[in-house]
Amino acid sequence: MAVPRVAVGPLLWCWLFGGAVLTSFGPSVVSASVQRLGDATFEHETQATTGGTTGSWLVTFGAEGCARCAKLRKELQSVSEDLREIYTIPAHVDQADAAGLWKRFGLKEVPVTYFFSKGGMYRFDGKEEGRELLKFATEALDGAMEVRREKIPPEPNFLSELIDLVLGSIVSLVKGVNVLAMGAGKQTHALVNTLFGGERTEL
Repeated sequence: MAVPRVAVGPLLWCWLFGGAVLTSFGPSVVSASVQRLGDATFEHETQATTGGTTGSWLVTFGAEGCARCAKLRKELQSVSEDLREIYTIPAHVDQADAAGLWKRFGLKEVPVTYFFSKGGMYRFDGKEEGRELLKFATEALDGAMEVRREKIPPEPNFLSELIDLVLGSIVSLVKGVNVLAMGAGKQTHALVNTLFGGERTEL
């Protein structure tokens, strides 16, 4: 007797991408919202370093009060359904809750957009428009941007954080010593002036 086959692909998609089965199977039923990530959720959700099973991610890094960041987020939202149809999850990161990610990726400006896929990342440098974002992700998935592929910086571990803490303490200590030395130098200079540089009274 033939064993019936169960279509688990779309169900697995919905489970992975946080969607819900509504009236039919397929990516179109998945929520089109742009996910918000931060230090506490980025690696767990994206599995960027390992290139795990959550698919590819198109992530914009921005900050509150940045007009370009807000516009780019809206553009990302406008193509979110199209991105999910090519198994790419749109997301954004706000600097306010991502100090660790800013340090990890060496971010110096906003907005910055990266495409994460299969353990690699690609920086977006096109026009900040929805169709350009979709084109960028599509070409990256098709392998047309391998020359621009970058290695994803590793997630900080206990040892690296400890080293950063020690180095930070050393830097603070050195700065403190320099301040004290400058203060002591000024006091010594003032004392020398008082003892030897003042007016002399003829006897």
